[in-house]
Amino acid sequence: MEFYDVNFSYIDRESGEEKFVTVPEQGSATLIPSGTEKPGYVYTIQYDDSGRLSLFKLESQQMPGKGKLEKAGVGYNRGTREGMDTAMRRLESHYADIDQRIMPKKHNYVVQISNLNGNGISEHMALATYISLISISVGRSTLDSMVVLGDMTVGGSIDKITNLADTLQVAKDSGAKSVLLPSSAMAQMSEVPADLFGAFTWVTYQTVEEAAFKAFGLG
Repeated sequence: MEFYDVNFSYIDRESGEEKFVTVPEQGSATLIPSGTEKPGYVYTIQYDDSGRLSLFKLESQQMPGKGKLEKAGVGYNRGTREGMDTAMRRLESHYADIDQRIMPKKHNYVVQISNLNGNGISEHMALATYISLISISVGRSTLDSMVVLGDMTVGGSIDKITNLADTLQVAKDSGAKSVLLPSSAMAQMSEVPADLFGAFTWVTYQTVEEAAFKAFGLG
């Protein structure tokens, strides 16, 4: 990202012509790229362990195995690890509600979490991990430029979102075009400036499984 507004070029010795080249860092001026991401990729905005609202990117991989979840990029943060384990247990117990072909006990998974705004990690990764695991399992991408808001408890309840307006500002600055959020958060919309409200396509959910379906444009 630090190179997105820098031009790289070289001079052709024979013709004297200056030719410009691109680098991967110049692919997008925003952290969330436009278009469809790969299956397993999920973006979420949460408070990190320093109390800062940050954009997190989750990337998942799946391979044959026996139901093991490897957690990358989270260090020894106990809360983050427990949240990711909550997501895995939810997948094991409810995968048939999504797609009977998932069969998590016959696969191993790797989920890597990156803070795209810094180095901190967040403990609120259960729901995003759950959607990421389903995405890689069924080979389906989330909606274009979507950010997932909210989290789930061990019992499958949906946590309330705090400071919605600031969260949405981070989403807009990051390049999000659609927002998946709990239906309960709509009560806070009166606090959201009009320019933010009109910046997104809104997708709401009431349950964990509904969040998964709607993240892929289903249901």
